[in-house]
Amino acid sequence: MDTQPNRADIQGIVARGYGNLPFACFLLLAVEERRPARELLAAWSSAVTSAGDAPTGEATSIAFTAAGLVALLGTAELPAGFSHPYLAGMADPYRSRFLGDINGADPRYWRWGGPSTDAVHVLLMLYASDAAALATRVEAFAAAATGSGLRVLARLPAAELAEREAFGFRDSISQPAVAGLGRAPDPDAVRTGEFLLGYPNEYGQFTERPLLLATADPGGLLPRDPANAGLADLGRNGTYLVLRQLRQDVGGFWRFIDDATRGPDGSPDPRRREQLATGRGIEERRVRALGELGQPCTDQGGEQLVCEDGAVTADGALVARRSKIRNLYGRRCRFLVRDDHVPRAWVLGHVERRSGTLG
Repeated sequence: MDTQPNRADIQGIVARGYGNLPFACFLLLAVEERRPARELLAAWSSAVTSAGDAPTGEATSIAFTAAGLVALLGTAELPAGFSHPYLAGMADPYRSRFLGDINGADPRYWRWGGPSTDAVHVLLMLYASDAAALATRVEAFAAAATGSGLRVLARLPAAELAEREAFGFRDSISQPAVAGLGRAPDPDAVRTGEFLLGYPNEYGQFTERPLLLATADPGGLLPRDPANAGLADLGRNGTYLVLRQLRQDVGGFWRFIDDATRGPDGSPDPRRREQLATGRGIEERRVRALGELGQPCTDQGGEQLVCEDGAVTADGALVARRSKIRNLYGRRCRFLVRDDHVPRAWVLGHVERRSGTLG
């Protein structure tokens, strides 16, 4: 199977965060009439921004919930191969306990996406370079939806994108490079299958995805999977997206940090405050010890560590995944990080809790 991503068939939101398009609004839609809704969505598909595009004024992405696909297909269930979290949804009781959506954050109290609200079928993501252009786009798409079998359940305007997020931290410093989606080859890029269906992941395996009989795609729209008797690969070049709307208590966060980092006599400890706020206190000794990649060094405990590209350190505690950061002392360095400290999820959204989820 070809492992080079087909950028023209991949939505742009997978490849970039649209930092040059700081205004965004998300429309939550419900399918009310299947045929006109399908016709409108087919027309909208030409407006979807691909990973091969470099938009400067606007961008568009579309996502579907499991309930949305059922409504659009007019079937009782979906083909096998979709992930269980996608099929179960975020309001499933087990998922709620796992994610901590309890008490006041229970799905029963969500503004959308919960068991007591109308089911969300389609997510339309609209981006623009300025507020006026975004407002025009939102009104145009909402009007088209209302007259063509779709109903607008909610409009979720995003805050203007800035270099720093609400808590004051610089945004987008840990964005992973994905093989085949960057501007240039990157030896540290994560394998494509970690983010896209239909490609090998870091284990050389393929994530389960929906594969259809060739007769279900007589027009040959879908790529074929030679490893599975030429089945039509519905999942290839697609991925899963989560939209959560959360409330962020900025003042409460910093009050907690101040209280938790005071010294025994109750005085402020700015250094400990910085460590707790950035989560770097645990690895500070390692960062300072490792220094520049490829150079032997000794940590504070006298342990010899040699950090080479693609190698595991002598003590076996660190894995060969490199990152560029600025450490607590302001020196930029490349170093290896513990595998269990590598972020496993990236959350999208400017949001308020108790609102709802789309997954």
